[in-house]
Amino acid sequence: MLRPSSYFTSLRFRLLAVSVIVVLVLSLATMWNTARALTQISIDDLSVSIRQTAETLNLAIAPHTSINDLRTIQVYLDELVDGADSRIVYLAVVDDEQHLILRTRRTPPTLPDPTVPLEQQIATGVAHVSQPVLLYGNRVGHLRYGLSTASYNEIRDKVIRHNVLVLLIALGILFILIGLVGLRMNRRVQPLIDATKALASGDMAARAPLAGRDEISYLAAVFNKMAHAVQERIADAEVRQAEIIALNDQLEQRVQERTADLQEMVKSLESFNRAVSHDLRGPLGGISGLAQLAAQALDRHDDSVARSALPVIARQAQVTESMLNSLLMLARVGDVTIEHQAVSLNEMVKDVIDQLTVSSQGLPMPRFVLHDLPTIETDPALLRPALLNLIGNAVKFSAKSAQPTVEIGALAGEESGFRTVYIKDNGPGFDPELVDTLFTPFVRLHGDQYEGHGVGLSIVRRAIHKLGGGVWAKAQPGMGATFYFTLPQSASLATQDRLLAGSRHAA
Repeated sequence: MLRPSSYFTSLRFRLLAVSVIVVLVLSLATMWNTARALTQISIDDLSVSIRQTAETLNLAIAPHTSINDLRTIQVYLDELVDGADSRIVYLAVVDDEQHLILRTRRTPPTLPDPTVPLEQQIATGVAHVSQPVLLYGNRVGHLRYGLSTASYNEIRDKVIRHNVLVLLIALGILFILIGLVGLRMNRRVQPLIDATKALASGDMAARAPLAGRDEISYLAAVFNKMAHAVQERIADAEVRQAEIIALNDQLEQRVQERTADLQEMVKSLESFNRAVSHDLRGPLGGISGLAQLAAQALDRHDDSVARSALPVIARQAQVTESMLNSLLMLARVGDVTIEHQAVSLNEMVKDVIDQLTVSSQGLPMPRFVLHDLPTIETDPALLRPALLNLIGNAVKFSAKSAQPTVEIGALAGEESGFRTVYIKDNGPGFDPELVDTLFTPFVRLHGDQYEGHGVGLSIVRRAIHKLGGGVWAKAQPGMGATFYFTLPQSASLATQDRLLAGSRHAA
């Protein structure tokens, strides 16, 4: 995790430190060079002073030393040393054997070595000089004296103090300028830092403000370009991820649909095998037996048997045809291409009731209690056979009731996007524990008590599931049965929830 940098690790402190070091190095170099120059100037000036002083002293005391007028020389030397403006610290005269002849009051007991370099003597405050002088008797002695270098040291110290003061002022100004520049840089860089932190924390819309035309503005522009590219890539990745998820969902849904279709097909094939081996064997066996009896009777020229057998053969053939038509319809339901359109359930239910009334051939119909039904987007070619079988079963199973009644309506307050329709009869009902086998092909819970082949509810389930809905039933023995089915209100929901709609209400 990134932590805020301290002042001592900041760019502003580094800039200040480097600038101070550079200024100090330059200032110290300048001061050292100035001191060297002042020392050289002092040496040159002191050399000139030494020559001038030597000439003056030679002219003043040479006549007296040559005649051994030591008293006069002593007075003169004292006056030179004690003068207010005199730079001479002491004076002494030694003979050729270095014996002290004359000396002033401040002459050191041991005369310093005059051969020491002037640069070192200036540092001590006194420059020691020795020059030959002619003594009486033509002897050559030496005039030893010291010149004060305090003025040179004062000038040097004054220049150094002045340079130090200038250096301190320059450093102060430098501190102020670098502080202002650093503050300005910090104000310019801080928005870029904030934008970088925001981008790192997940705010893809974070951008750095652009101000000016310097390097920081260029860096901010490059950052904004990078952030925009990152945002576009993330958005593109999210879109692609959403597409992949949608494709996976569609693939999973198709797999579920195909699995459900295969399972239904397997069950249908198993039931079909049973039907072919059992249900169809009876009618076909009856037709075959009656046909043989009729043929034998005709051989005996007894057409009465043939006449009585032919109607039975026709009825058996009709039963067989009806069973085959049911199987064909069950197979066609799974292969139908869905075409959605607005369908009024009120009108379709009335058309189905009219069709059932016509096909009843004058037999009494139950009392229908019709409630208001919704209009939905669905495929009428699939919905119609489902309604035909559901209402037809209600009519068939309520026929033996004292007052046959069939009630058709829609539930109110259903979840958004789905409508539930129910068909209720007052027939014999069935055992609730057998509800799982109710929609299996060729399963007949009431045996031969009622006509049918046990295929109608299988058609209903396959058609409703194909439309994206679900179907289930509730009943009690002797208390009638109620069948429910749900359908999506719109075509978009039908494609998304083709398998899931039924499971919402299966519990």
